[in-house]
Amino acid sequence: LPLTRKVQIIILTAASVALLSASVLQLVGQGLQARNAIRAQLSVMADLVGQNSLGALTFEDSEQANRVLSSLEAQSSVEAAAVFSSSGMELGGLSLRGEANIPTEWITLQRENDHSASRMIGFHTLELVQPIKFEDETIGTIFVRSNLRPVFKSIYRSMALTALALLIGTIIAFGLSSLLTPAIVRPIRTLSDLAR
Repeated sequence: LPLTRKVQIIILTAASVALLSASVLQLVGQGLQARNAIRAQLSVMADLVGQNSLGALTFEDSEQANRVLSSLEAQSSVEAAAVFSSSGMELGGLSLRGEANIPTEWITLQRENDHSASRMIGFHTLELVQPIKFEDETIGTIFVRSNLRPVFKSIYRSMALTALALLIGTIIAFGLSSLLTPAIVRPIRTLSDLAR
């Protein structure tokens, strides 16, 4: 390969690696940020449903608990939810994607710790357990399972935009390398000719 082409390849490779690295880091950061936003949104939703379940928990009314949980049907990402009394009895449940398969052992453990907890199941599902409090006393627990479809939609959209940016960046790098290569190669050729 002529020296001019070698310099162009070096410039293009360096520019492409830099663009690709920055793009991957941006996508990972955006994915984590979106997942944390969904976790926070799920926590607020669980808190609202929990507060609306106070009457059902006080009177151990399963019908009212199910009615309150049905409000989560409007959320496309929610797959399952349940409300438990302070004794651990399930008062109401909601399953929007087949069988709910509620992780009762994990919920019991979190209820005993009396704090909010969340966990990822694979890459696509987020589960949250949160105490329901009334006047600083825990009177129940709410469980919500959500898929992360909105996060992945956002990531796929960003990946398409990133691919377009990479393509444009590579074209610009090629144009700049074509313009700058003669200025880089000319002094090297002059030194090479003088050395002969």
